[in-house]
Amino acid sequence: MKKTVLKIMLAMLLASIMTISVFAAESFLSEANQHGLRFDYTGNLGYEFTLNHSVTVTALGRPENLEDGGTQYEHTLYIWDIDTETLLASAVIGPESPIDDKGFRTAQLETPVTLYVGMKYAITSTEEAGGDCWYDIGTAPDGETLAVTDVATVTKARFTGTVDAFPASTGTGRDEGDGYVGPTFYYELSDALPPERELVYITPDAPVSALTEAAQGPRADFTGSLGYSFTVRQDIVVTSLARPSNPDFGGMNQEHTLYIWDVASQEIIATALVTPDTPIDALGFHAVQLEEPVTLVEDTEYIVCSDEFADGDCWYDIDSLGKTPNDGVMHTPSELIRMDRPKFASSNGAFPSSTYNPPEKNEGYVGVSFYYYTVAQQEVVEEPVVEEPVVETPAVEEPVVEEPVVEEPVVEETVEAPAEPAAPQTSDNTLLICALSIICLVSAGAVVSTKIRA
Repeated sequence: MKKTVLKIMLAMLLASIMTISVFAAESFLSEANQHGLRFDYTGNLGYEFTLNHSVTVTALGRPENLEDGGTQYEHTLYIWDIDTETLLASAVIGPESPIDDKGFRTAQLETPVTLYVGMKYAITSTEEAGGDCWYDIGTAPDGETLAVTDVATVTKARFTGTVDAFPASTGTGRDEGDGYVGPTFYYELSDALPPERELVYITPDAPVSALTEAAQGPRADFTGSLGYSFTVRQDIVVTSLARPSNPDFGGMNQEHTLYIWDVASQEIIATALVTPDTPIDALGFHAVQLEEPVTLVEDTEYIVCSDEFADGDCWYDIDSLGKTPNDGVMHTPSELIRMDRPKFASSNGAFPSSTYNPPEKNEGYVGVSFYYYTVAQQEVVEEPVVEEPVVETPAVEEPVVEEPVVEEPVVEETVEAPAEPAAPQTSDNTLLICALSIICLVSAGAVVSTKIRA
């Protein structure tokens, strides 16, 4: 009995330690959005964000959504690198996961992960149709969006119809700063700097196509401007626009105007006209040169599209026929192109503001492409340093003037040896005294001698 009680107490202690460690870190979202009513979609949903400071992420969280039934099922939470479309971290939360004071079910990462300032990431949660309710963008009362903090900026909602796949599609027509579900990450600030990215070099004399193969399709029942939105991973220069020739469905028999639009300004930044006489290149595109090349800027959203006509030339429609590379995925973009969503307008020459969200990534109408090279196509060549010849000035030796040595006359000083001291002189008085003294002594001796004899 005692052992059982001890085990229970130990388990409670460990659980409390784990909860404290999660709560000790800061949450990106300051509170959980509890206004979730949707449960009609199976997929991977969340939002994209850009970091304003490098962080080390230690845990992930999903709103408990108590107002609409709470958490009844498990959900896998992910963090993705937007640029490389790779998974960086994941954790599973469920009905038994701890709830923090902000209203999130939380789960620790097995290994903390560092995210870098200025880089784009996505955080998502797996959801199942008929499962737990979740927050849909734009549905909170009073126009409320996600309650973010200053460490990062939410840029757009993201999702995919596959539960464990990269969320390639983005939500549209909503406020910036909003996202699906409302998952959060727990972090500690870091001083780490982003790793240096290796740039791609494509030279002007060998531009590459945005799409590596021309798609074909049978649709010809719509008049309007059709294509897809995209961003580029580094600055590029576009030299030509291209439309698939579509030989399996009658080829191209009409003129088509092609466009590149800047999404933010809704302005045309490049246009070209392709005709049946425009040459077909090795990839199957009618490609026409621009009058002036245009530069596309990294991480800026653009749309490329083509004017099409009902009962005119056939064009590729998303999800049609399977006449596509990559096992049903429409396009294979080149390495610097990140396709976003199919876009269209119901009249020629109009900004294609309408969007269809396909179940697969890299989908778009018609399959318009463009050719480009990179702005940084050449490495900086340092000009050789021309060393000026060093003119050596011959050293002029000044004549050494030897000054005559003036010998000072040697003055020889005669040093006389000191005289020996003179012998002391004896005066006459002294001699007299000495003689008297001797006489006295002799006399005294004689007297003594007489007395002894007597």
